[in-house]
Amino acid sequence: MKIINLGLCHPFGCNRIHRGPCHKVTLKISKHILEYLRRAFPIVHQTSTIQDEWMEVQVEVLGYDGIMFWILQQAELVEVLGPVELREKVREKITRMHGIYQKSQPLA
Repeated sequence: MKIINLGLCHPFGCNRIHRGPCHKVTLKISKHILEYLRRAFPIVHQTSTIQDEWMEVQVEVLGYDGIMFWILQQAELVEVLGPVELREKVREKITRMHGIYQKSQPLA
């Protein structure tokens, strides 16, 4: 399986607006958001298709804050495949968000 490699943590660093250790993140994304991913992580080396409308991509990021924000913006058009630690952080955030919206009335 070919992988899109977006961004580098070395030798020049990746997306320096966020800090933290370098992590390789593997995502399953809808082909429809590939351009948005390229804007956030402009270096693309290879592509592969999982299914007709889905691709697997790999990005290297500094810390998880920036990539989590990007993932949540894309909603159901992206799934974290790895690392498990990030997948769990995203799941926990979505669970907390779901709890907020299960209430019939907003808190004033």
